[in-house]
Amino acid sequence: MRFWKTTTDFSPVDMMVKYDRFAYGTLEKLDVSVIDLKYERSDLSMMFFLPNKKDGLKTLEDGLKKLDLDFIRNQMQEDHVALYLPKFKFEFTQDLDKVLKHLGMKSAFKPGLADFNVLMDPDVDEPFFLSKIFHKAFIKVDEAGTEAAAAGFSRLTGGGPPPTYRPFVADHPFMFMLVLNNLMMFTGVVNNPANF
Repeated sequence: MRFWKTTTDFSPVDMMVKYDRFAYGTLEKLDVSVIDLKYERSDLSMMFFLPNKKDGLKTLEDGLKKLDLDFIRNQMQEDHVALYLPKFKFEFTQDLDKVLKHLGMKSAFKPGLADFNVLMDPDVDEPFFLSKIFHKAFIKVDEAGTEAAAAGFSRLTGGGPPPTYRPFVADHPFMFMLVLNNLMMFTGVVNNPANF
């Protein structure tokens, strides 16, 4: 399908499709739809925030800072959803030396000044200090991840008319959040998933 990077520029992307029951809601002040995909046998979930306008990402990013997860989840209920989600992956590496030194952690990087005795074996007579600290994050969402996230919901069976599915078509920039219980573990923006 087309993924609109801007209101006029798009790229073709591999789009995953799932018709099922999910926690779904709208945040009217931000003009956003939100869906929460639970991971099977886990307290983890992945929330996706989709602006209703193709160029609504900036409004979403600014407004989401003012909302907490309890408020967001209170706006949601289980519903039939037609989920269209592009595959995506990100890898991020950051050297944290300068950041930590700027925050006041200078002595930990200096031989003779760093004190890690409480962490070390008392029989070791060698002084320890930090030489480098890196932060690396990786996230990948594909069919296997979506199946795991969507598992655990029951399908409707029996007579009556087929359910009406709410569309959640992530064909333009959106945000995602990996949540453990009520703690945000990882957040990101998908604005060009074509490089999968």
